[in-house]
Amino acid sequence: MQFSGEMRKAFCCCSCIGKNEWTISMRLPLFVLADIYGISDLKEGSRFSCNFYKVCETEGVKRHYASFAPVRSETPDFHRPQDFAEAVIREEIRDGLQCHAEWIKI
Repeated sequence: MQFSGEMRKAFCCCSCIGKNEWTISMRLPLFVLADIYGISDLKEGSRFSCNFYKVCETEGVKRHYASFAPVRSETPDFHRPQDFAEAVIREEIRDGLQCHAEWIKI
């Protein structure tokens, strides 16, 4: 999926690194979720399952992984639905576009 400059304005990502934890906040436009999941009636209160992950492959840094929901497999595999967490759509209007999902760890 390609996003125009105007579409990219609807995305937002912010991180905070603390002493013993890190947090990420992310806003996703509903049209992206609708395209991925193939449904057009996403609205406030809609629920779906997903996971977010990162893989560090930076040269000189030991390869490591992190994910929003715990992954319970011997080798890193972030595409296992049984390890997904639930997300709930929370409506927010930004620059005229509906966006945001609220992630609930289960």
